[in-house]
Amino acid sequence: NNILDSTITGASTGVQAHSGTSLSVERSTLSSDGSGLRIEPGASAIANSSVFQLVGRSSYAPAGAVTLTNLPGSNSSAELTTSTMIGYGRSSVPAINMANGTNRTIDVTLRNSVISGWSSSVTRTATAPSVSNITTINSAYAPFADSANGIRSETGRLEATDLGLL
Repeated sequence: NNILDSTITGASTGVQAHSGTSLSVERSTLSSDGSGLRIEPGASAIANSSVFQLVGRSSYAPAGAVTLTNLPGSNSSAELTTSTMIGYGRSSVPAINMANGTNRTIDVTLRNSVISGWSSSVTRTATAPSVSNITTINSAYAPFADSANGIRSETGRLEATDLGLL
């Protein structure tokens, strides 16, 4: 499943990768009130040169620019390269929301990307035997604290709390 050169505005979710699928988002803008990209267990997504924007127009509960859901199922993953995640400044959720309490593994790679306007950059939750791994490479985002089970690897992080993208 490929989304290329597109603009998608959704009320609760821009696009969703369903279990058993692999989704590719390239050179696209995904705007929503809930989650720009939602990844279910057993699914994977790759986003290149894309923008994820939380617009906050309605009563939908925001979940994050990229959300990996906390539902039972298989492992899931997301790879975000040269992508931008823009919050609207009032969001109480992270840009990348990794919720894992269901005995599986979540892997996220953030490369050459920017996160701005969120209450926090990343939330990782996982209690053993669940695992939430994140690797960030040459990306700009506010520091985040977590104590999740799994690997956290940060290389070349630009220390920035507000890059003025709002």
